Amino acid sequence: MLEYRKQDLISLKVQNKVTGTESETLPVSVNVKSKYPLDHISWEDDNLVKNGGKISENNGSWSVTLPHYQQNSGEKNLYVVSATAWDNQGNKSNASHMTVEVSGFDLHQITSATTTTQRYAASRRRQYHAGHCNGNVG
Repeated sequence: MLEYRKQDLISLKVQNKVTGTESETLPVSVNVKSKYPLDHISWEDDNLVKNGGKISENNGSWSVTLPHYQQNSGEKNLYVVSATAWDNQGNKSNASHMTVEVSGFDLHQITSATTTTQRYAASRRRQYHAGHCNGNVG
């Protein structure tokens, strides 16, 4: 009974699901209710991080950067993370869970990066040829 009453001192609720494309950073809804001031929130997100994702906090606002999209892998693009809140008295909340789904990759970003790389390579060829014509090598 004492443990149950202690848990009432702090509670945490994170949004159920976040969906987006790889490398996209999205806001995460986090709701903490606590009798005492919040000390920190700890996240169990090892698989998300291992695949290039991360959960971060900036001035009290939380966000998730989605990991790389795993082609032909079905469930590998779903990550379940959990969060636990701690107050400054050492009380902790029950864990709250969120599913992170990577729905694919951003084709515009890939096309943009490819175009930039092709333009850079073409400009480097022009610079080399111009330098070579002037007698400068390298």
